[in-house]
Amino acid sequence: MPHPDDPRLRALRAVTVPQPWAGHIVEGRTTVLGRHHPTRHRGTLLIHAGRGPELTGVPLPRPAIRRFGGFVAVAELIGCHPADGPCAPVPPASRWHWELARIRPLSRSVSARGRPGLWRPTNEQIRLIERQEPLWWPCL
Repeated sequence: MPHPDDPRLRALRAVTVPQPWAGHIVEGRTTVLGRHHPTRHRGTLLIHAGRGPELTGVPLPRPAIRRFGGFVAVAELIGCHPADGPCAPVPPASRWHWELARIRPLSRSVSARGRPGLWRPTNEQIRLIERQEPLWWPCL
């Protein structure tokens, strides 16, 4: 793991996504994350599944990946654009689409409490994630 003062570690962010959307990202059914706000962040993004499901009428993912309250995948956030194009499936109420690439599911979720917006995971959470999936840091 990088030194705590490493700028790559300070730049790492996580986002909490409710089920069924977190599971659809893990399964590769969607590479777009619908959000209500834009972001300038690019690079490694940890996908955290929220503690409860969002009642959307969209089916929950298969039981093997239907996890709640923990990190479930590592992805690269490569872009952000207004929700005016044919990106699907994403939550219908979203105004912005965050484009994901190189999505790598974790074999076991890493327990964590979610937060709104982009947030910084703890060093311990990062260490547990790196045991399963090396984090490919963006070039700074």
